[in-house]
Amino acid sequence: MWVRAAAGDASAMTTQVQPRVRGTVQIRRALGIAAASAAALIAWAIVDPVGGVRLAVHSGDGTTTIGPVSVLMTSLVTGLLGWACLAVLERVVRRPRLAWTGTAAVSLALSLLGPLGSAVDGASRAGLVGLHIVVGVVLIAVLGGTAPSRRAGR
Repeated sequence: MWVRAAAGDASAMTTQVQPRVRGTVQIRRALGIAAASAAALIAWAIVDPVGGVRLAVHSGDGTTTIGPVSVLMTSLVTGLLGWACLAVLERVVRRPRLAWTGTAAVSLALSLLGPLGSAVDGASRAGLVGLHIVVGVVLIAVLGGTAPSRRAGR
């Protein structure tokens, strides 16, 4: 949207104003979470049924196979938690996009400890790390792209 000052105004100049429509941001974030989940399911399909790698982790006395429902639910919950984290950062820090990127990158790095420590074998470990990275990269990029670089009013 363009805004032009009144014709007789001595400081007349044209500036571009970028309106921040809340609904649009929410839609982009929701679609980003859906995209991360879809990417995770595609990656799982490539690794597990197509690639023949059974994704599994040690749990208690046995093993748990990681299937499409686990992948979908985990990526959705992760995305929603990321969105909540970003919403808090937008309210409390001066540079929410920078804070989001750092926080999300550290969270992604820490999430890798799960598959690195509990996968049943090397192929499963590589596949699960790949799933974490796919979801993390999509969420960091999409949610970060919706965050303001600076908080308004400061």
